[in-house]
Amino acid sequence: MIYEISSTQNKTYKHIKSLQLKKNRLLNNEFVAEGIKSTDEAVSHCANVKFVAVSEQFFNSDGFSKLQIGNVDVYVVKDAVFDGLCLTKTPQGILSVIETRYADADFSQATLCVYCDGVNDPGNLGTIIRTSNAAGVDKIILSPNCVELYSPKTVRSAMGALFHADVLNGNIETLQKLQKSGFNIVTGALRTESKSYTNIDMTQKTVIVVGNEANGVSDEVIDMSDELAIIPMRESAESLNVAVAASVLIYEAVRQRSN
Repeated sequence: MIYEISSTQNKTYKHIKSLQLKKNRLLNNEFVAEGIKSTDEAVSHCANVKFVAVSEQFFNSDGFSKLQIGNVDVYVVKDAVFDGLCLTKTPQGILSVIETRYADADFSQATLCVYCDGVNDPGNLGTIIRTSNAAGVDKIILSPNCVELYSPKTVRSAMGALFHADVLNGNIETLQKLQKSGFNIVTGALRTESKSYTNIDMTQKTVIVVGNEANGVSDEVIDMSDELAIIPMRESAESLNVAVAASVLIYEAVRQRSN
C-alpha cells in the first residue's frame, strides 16, 4: 500500500523521527536505515522491513521504479518535510524502518569470530562489520560497553553488510565458553609479550579480539587470551585505527586458511 505524509504532525512521521533517539530504538526494537543501498539490501535479504518512506521527488524518479520492495508499505513524504527525517547531510530521498535483529549464540558451525571489546566509535564498528562480512567471519560479538549496533552512524558505516552479518551481544563469559569449546582467543594488544600477527596460528577455530579506541582491550580479556598479537609499525606511529587493525588480523586469518 502507498500512503502520503504531508505534515510533521503526522503520526508515522513522528514515529520515524523518534527513532533518531536510542531509547526509542530500544523501546520499539526498530531502527532507521537511510539510503538506496541499505533499503535494497534489507528487503532483498529478508530483514523485517516495517515500511519504507520516500520523498516525492524520489518516488517519481527512475530510482524508485527500479527498487524491488515487494509488498512493503510505502509512505510518500512531501519534499518540504522529508529531510527532517534524515541525519545524513545529503539524503537520497529514501529510508526504511526495520526491526532490530541479533544473531543467536549457536557457535557449532563457526570457525572464525570477532569480539569487539568496548569499540566506542560507530564508524569503526560499522567498518568492522563490513570487513567481517566481506571476509566470511561467522559471528561478530559485541561486549556490553560497545557502541549501539543500530545507531544511525553504525548503520550507515556498515552499509548493507548489517543485513548479512551475524552480530550478537556477549561478554567475557561468552569468550570463556568459546575458549572451553576449542576456540583460541587471539587479542590485539601492544604488550612486550605480544607476537607479530603473522606468527600466530589462526588456521584453527579462532576469536579475534579488538578493543576500545583509547584504552585498548580490557585487562580481564588480555589475561584470559591464548595469544597476544601485535601489528608491527614504524617507531613514529603510535597505533592503528581499531577498524584497520581488525581488518589486518581478519585477513591474516583468511590468508592462513587459504594456504
